[in-house]
Amino acid sequence: MGYGPSITTDSFKSFKKDRGISGQSTFKNVYKSSHVKREYLPYNVNRESRDSIEHPMSTPLIFGLDSTGSMGIVYEIIAKKFETAVIEIFNRQCVPDPQIMFAAIDDVEARGIDPLQVTQFEVDNRIAEQLFDLYFTGCGCGNGFESYQLLWYFAAMHTKTDCVEKRNKKGVLITVGDDGPQYTLKRDDIKRVFGDTIERDYTANELLEMVSRQYDVYHICVEQGSSFRSGDVTKWEELLGNRVITLKDANKLPELLVSLLEVNAGNSVNTALQNWDGSTQLVVGEALKGLVPANKNNDIVVF
Repeated sequence: MGYGPSITTDSFKSFKKDRGISGQSTFKNVYKSSHVKREYLPYNVNRESRDSIEHPMSTPLIFGLDSTGSMGIVYEIIAKKFETAVIEIFNRQCVPDPQIMFAAIDDVEARGIDPLQVTQFEVDNRIAEQLFDLYFTGCGCGNGFESYQLLWYFAAMHTKTDCVEKRNKKGVLITVGDDGPQYTLKRDDIKRVFGDTIERDYTANELLEMVSRQYDVYHICVEQGSSFRSGDVTKWEELLGNRVITLKDANKLPELLVSLLEVNAGNSVNTALQNWDGSTQLVVGEALKGLVPANKNNDIVVF
């Protein structure tokens, strides 16, 4: 996917008008789905990010949002500040020819729900259309984690990208939530969610090694979530090191996503902060203070 002209402020305004979305729209006015739609289930499907005439250097970006009950604030903020969260990525050219996929993540142990939904990689208004079409499951199990690692598995095993296959370059995968990582992904759950038959369970470290062949991986811990515990940050840091980012003000998540991509591309944190206002610079700067510009020579994928 990822064909057509890139999304712009004007095209998004037309989309909002057609959907009846305004600055006063509530969460339910934007995310209207009453159930998970089959086209977003990851069972026996792949997602592709491919080059095109309009986008000859496609770069896959995956944003995985915790969809448990404590994280409704994240979906609301992304909707209200969509132009910052998404269109600014295109305007700033944070990466060459971005193609964006959103994912909704719940808890694989919460029976009776679909714990992962994935959109297509898109470049135009379909980014917003598919994001707003996701169903906010609002579950979770209170077991100390959510199944963010489902998205790692999907990205590693079920995405195909020209970025990797043609240019040996990585995309970027960012998960956002307020809970701890899932240390083990069971083979039975992989079969149930993805339709894949594998020989054994996977640990989080194994999944990270797999997905890191194709994506630079980050996780944002949202302090305002009711499930947030400082000990979970430590757990994430044991997995990801300084690619774990703690955000104190969820309202600044869109600006943080943009700035994080800029730093990952090799810019300094100070450079990434330049175009934000003072209060945003403080919050985003604090979140990114431990992050150093990526060494892009390390982006070559080795299998």
